[in-house]
Amino acid sequence: MGIKRRVAFQISGVRILLSYQAKLSLFLILFIFFQSNIFSQIQLTDSTVENKNYNISLIMPFCSKQILENPNHKNAELGNSCREYYQGLLLAADTLTKSGMKLTLSVFDTEKDSSKFLHILKKDIVQNADLIFGPANKDAQLSIIKFAAEKNKFHISPLFTFTKTKIEDPFLISANPDFSFYADFLVSRLNNSVGECNLIVISGKSSSSKIFADRMKTLIKPESGIKLKVLEFSKHADVKKYYSTTRPNQIVVTCDEEYMIDATLKSIIDTLGEYDITTFGLRSWLDFKTINPEKWESANINIITPYFVDYAQKIVSEFVEKYRSKYNTEPSEYAICGYEQFLFFMKGLENTKGNLHLLENQKAQRLLSNQYLIKKKFDGQGLQNTSLHLLKWKENKLAEAK
Repeated sequence: MGIKRRVAFQISGVRILLSYQAKLSLFLILFIFFQSNIFSQIQLTDSTVENKNYNISLIMPFCSKQILENPNHKNAELGNSCREYYQGLLLAADTLTKSGMKLTLSVFDTEKDSSKFLHILKKDIVQNADLIFGPANKDAQLSIIKFAAEKNKFHISPLFTFTKTKIEDPFLISANPDFSFYADFLVSRLNNSVGECNLIVISGKSSSSKIFADRMKTLIKPESGIKLKVLEFSKHADVKKYYSTTRPNQIVVTCDEEYMIDATLKSIIDTLGEYDITTFGLRSWLDFKTINPEKWESANINIITPYFVDYAQKIVSEFVEKYRSKYNTEPSEYAICGYEQFLFFMKGLENTKGNLHLLENQKAQRLLSNQYLIKKKFDGQGLQNTSLHLLKWKENKLAEAK
């Protein structure tokens, strides 16, 4: 097969072993060079297959200039996450073109600059795109609403869950569920596997905590058999007085601050012998400075997260080997997301003939880190993936809870 490519950031025929910092610098230098020449464009075409050529735009805050000038720039973490996402996405593009799909990928760096982002949206290649991946920050998501409505352009929110601002955009597809959906997920699980129970939500002061608590209040009806109590965290609060001796106690801790969660867990662990308790926490807990797996296992702690990779799966090990071979490093969470999201949404674009609202009618599809089951958001604006994992510590490692 003849695959014609025009590829940025690749030195053809030469494999260079560099340190991570050197590879990052080379990537950023090349990215800036191609950005100064309007945009980076990668044309992947199988000339033996006569089918549609998909024009795809990837618009993200790579922040290349800022990171090259200062590796510790305030946008470095965001920019590097986007770069890793892009590297995983490129592997998916290779996979799709080898299967016969034609596509042209145009890559833009917004530099996390609103005016630059709006300038990018005016480019013909973006206005004629079949699908846009990005942007990756809230302000840009709000800025694209008018453009998406006028041009009927679907765009994928790739990295983060937005909680503080309601984004009313019917063309937005969130690869991760909005935080309010975590309440839907948990209530459904309790109804299906626990039944009547005593549910205590310990909320922090953040907007995300309040969104979760408000959604819980909406979902739980008096006839459901779930008794709900929402408490705002206080180091002086006596949570124990709200425990039930006759029903299983399901405790959800939605605080963001590690010290709040540590204090709450200590209170829970001190009463484990007296009550039937299951505790639920969030993905952010896995980033704590100190994690005690034995304590978490004994406390029956469950983590709700959109991301979990089982490295024993063949599909995962094959991807890891391909990524190592291409980039001489291990794939990050963002690289894995870039790979699987591009595969899923490009095949969805092909199967729905461009009307991605029809993804809502498709069955769940399992990829590397998650299932993809696309449904309307409960407020009717846009679509989102509605799959989450529930993880537990088991034998000193994280595993799917049954």
